[in-house]
Amino acid sequence: LKFNLKVMAKVRYNLVKSKADAKEYHIRLVFRYAGKKLVYYPGHTTTLDKWSAKDQRLKRTAPHSAIVNERLTALSTLVEKTFLEYDTAGKPLSVAHFRALLDSVWKNRTSAKTEPFELLEFLAVMPVERFRSGELAKDSVRAYNTLLSHLKAFETAKRGTVHFSTIDLDFLPDFVGFLQMRGCAPNSVLKMVKTLKSAMGVAVDRGLTSNMAFRSPRFTARGEKVDHIYLSESDLEKLENTALDERLGNARDLFLMGCCTGLRFGDLTAVKEKDFSTVDGVRILSMLTKKTDTRISVPVLPMAERILARCGGMPRYITNQKLNRYIKEACRAAGIVEQVVTVRISAGRRVEERHAKYELVTTHTARRSFATNEYLRAIREGRDWRPIMAITGHKKESQFFDYIRITSEENAVLFSRHRGAKAG
Repeated sequence: LKFNLKVMAKVRYNLVKSKADAKEYHIRLVFRYAGKKLVYYPGHTTTLDKWSAKDQRLKRTAPHSAIVNERLTALSTLVEKTFLEYDTAGKPLSVAHFRALLDSVWKNRTSAKTEPFELLEFLAVMPVERFRSGELAKDSVRAYNTLLSHLKAFETAKRGTVHFSTIDLDFLPDFVGFLQMRGCAPNSVLKMVKTLKSAMGVAVDRGLTSNMAFRSPRFTARGEKVDHIYLSESDLEKLENTALDERLGNARDLFLMGCCTGLRFGDLTAVKEKDFSTVDGVRILSMLTKKTDTRISVPVLPMAERILARCGGMPRYITNQKLNRYIKEACRAAGIVEQVVTVRISAGRRVEERHAKYELVTTHTARRSFATNEYLRAIREGRDWRPIMAITGHKKESQFFDYIRITSEENAVLFSRHRGAKAG
């Protein structure tokens, strides 16, 4: 790998007036790289008449100019070499760590308190490294990027740097309060705190910090149970039978395939013809999921068969954002417009809101609809519902019941019918 030092950031020297002596100036090194600015003092002073601004060196007539200029050249080489070593390896290099590296060579000095690089620089690099090595999914990288964005804003607002050592029980309420002021919902705040704890765990494992405050049970935030909707079997039937144009029809079919398989959007749009097979006369969709890297197998339901036949295979791919937008239009056209009351917590208060049902439909509604409808069907037919968890990927029953959406009225009807069937 070749580098052209002419286009790379260059080391520059200038003079800074000394506070101790009006006629004396400190020689100062300045090196700009990757949006950062390294300022370093090699330890030499001079006067204006002995300095060449053009050459950025002492004039030849100045005392000891040969020795001082040789040292300035050596320091320039050290700076550029250090930068290139880190840049070639793709390793982050904070200004503090850069200065410490120079100190260890130039001044024969080390600092036990200096961390290899700061937390925010770690967050900018670590998720990408782990994604490339297959340790992280894209969704996890996005979560780290969101956290990084908020931490940068926090630094700006507080006018201070967030270090590894900063992350403790005093930092947490300050950061949580800042996120709330920015309008982050409780569950978003909770997710960011969890992501921060995960990042700190990786940093500890890599020996980058010894700060363990984040492992305290009190290092957490309060989330809330959000009202998510699902589309009932009658809703799905109306949606399938509604005449739509090509744009909305394709979005509808892709969404319904999610309702028939329980796949996350990323897995749904990755389904290939080779993922379908027939086992003991049953057509099955089987694939490795991206998020958990586990194999799931689900029977191809009648609605899914109709969609595959109609489209000649899987519906055409569209982005998550477009599907979120188009599916609302399709559901409105299908008459899925009944009023739904949702509850959320805002500034510590319980807030009730009313929406037309179609307004709340998202790509993830498909997965919830699959889980909820299959659970209800299993209960009605007296079957074991637990195999559904093998498809949705829930390990605990408590997690599964938090995930599916059954109204209190539906629960009462189920209870009554199940009780009546047993009594009969």
